[in-house]
Amino acid sequence: MAEALPSLAPMPFRMLIDQAMKETRRSLGTLWWPFALPMAVVMGGFGALIVGMQRLTIVAGQGDFEAAVWIFAMAFAMLLVIIPLIWIYCACFTAVMRYATGDHAPVRGSWAFSRRWPFIGTILLSGLCYLAGMVMCFFPAIWVALVLAFVLPVMVDEQVFGTAALKRSYALVRYNPQRRFLDNPMVKIFLFLVIGWVVSYVVSMVISLPFSIVQQVMFFRNATTGDPAAIANSGWLWLTVPQQVLGALTSMVVQIYVSFGLVLLFLDVRRRKEGQDLEEAVLDLERRHAPPAPETA
Repeated sequence: MAEALPSLAPMPFRMLIDQAMKETRRSLGTLWWPFALPMAVVMGGFGALIVGMQRLTIVAGQGDFEAAVWIFAMAFAMLLVIIPLIWIYCACFTAVMRYATGDHAPVRGSWAFSRRWPFIGTILLSGLCYLAGMVMCFFPAIWVALVLAFVLPVMVDEQVFGTAALKRSYALVRYNPQRRFLDNPMVKIFLFLVIGWVVSYVVSMVISLPFSIVQQVMFFRNATTGDPAAIANSGWLWLTVPQQVLGALTSMVVQIYVSFGLVLLFLDVRRRKEGQDLEEAVLDLERRHAPPAPETA
């Protein structure tokens, strides 16, 4: 009976990084383009909106009224971008979760699943918890983000929503029976998110650097004329659009990699936790039905 139980040893963090990279390379042709293209469209439209607002600001000037309009317009534009980006992220994570669990058509149905009302309600509830942590302080927000990191895989793989999904995520993230620092799921999640952030930052810098150099050169060349209309009508502003598009295409690769890391960690923690529960149940059953010890004379 004991040989059928799953291994209760936690996956080393180095192995988790390598396995996530292998899964990313193996699935990139299937999972990248269905989500990278919509993200590129959204970010390209956002870049075009920024360019239009910048041109209006250059021509109209920088008065108090124009500054207030700029702030409100940017807030509205950010809201229009955040909503579809969250949907794309959730659909991508759903597809990654299904791919990791053996689904041969992971993209099919991931968009529809991520727009179900229980799913949306749970995402909003998680967002409110994160905002509450942000209001308290920076570090409580990090703690909330870590303990709720498994909400998405819980909803996708276990079909659990609402507060039950939040409690389930909290229980899995906090599972560390050996009390080892490096085996703590919270530590692994934090380190993996830091790795994803660093890689994403480096890739973004590499992509944006050539565009930034060209923009600066063209800006100063047009600024010497002193004509705001000439500056607004110059082509350097529109370089923001391809920069945003290329950034979206490359960031999706990093997003898939981070999603695989979280999914693999979720499966590993759940396997160990349920294996521990099964082992304890088997031992308790053996104790209850064990034959009585023979009496000694």
